[in-house]
Amino acid sequence: MILCLTGDCTPLLDPARLQQALAALPPWRQNRLVARSSPEHRAAGAGAWLLVEQGAKKLGIALPSSAPAYTPHGKPYFPDLPRFSFSLSHSGTRCLCIVSDDGQRLGCDLERLRPLPQWERLARRFFHPQEGEWLSRQPQPETAFFRLWCEKEAALKATAAGFSQGMQQFSLRSGTPAGFPQKRDSGIWERYAYALCWEAGAEKIPVEPVDILECI
Repeated sequence: MILCLTGDCTPLLDPARLQQALAALPPWRQNRLVARSSPEHRAAGAGAWLLVEQGAKKLGIALPSSAPAYTPHGKPYFPDLPRFSFSLSHSGTRCLCIVSDDGQRLGCDLERLRPLPQWERLARRFFHPQEGEWLSRQPQPETAFFRLWCEKEAALKATAAGFSQGMQQFSLRSGTPAGFPQKRDSGIWERYAYALCWEAGAEKIPVEPVDILECI
């Protein structure tokens, strides 16, 4: 089973609520977030892990308090929970996660929509030429840029190889490249672009909004 959860972390910008949220996290996650200087980043980072824990709970899985292990390219996993897979992302004050209890390769990404006058230069740098041509034909190319960026990052996260594969080396506008999970979805959620990537099962994964404060 695959679940996708999203939450608004704005309430965690309140210092007292942020401290409450941090206290609910395992020590390794607390330490990582406390080292970050931006309150917004701390709030979204705390919210993202609360969503992962909530997703695991919905799947009937108890996560260990110890830190996850990492693949050579930095993808986190729990060695003692081989059937549990997850991916998380946060941007601005919103967070997103996708979790599974059947060991599927998963990826998700989230980006806050904002003015991006340099989208053409960034597209030439990071995207396959075919994708750059596709973007130039879109009625709202800046929004399409963010959505495509999320799609590519979610796909790379799902392969567990990350950016070592190179964004320019593959196109998501000509089918699914070899080695990538076959299922993808993307969209716009309250001024955020998001994308999901998974291997098998449902053709679409519903995005379930969660009250972050109820996860504490």
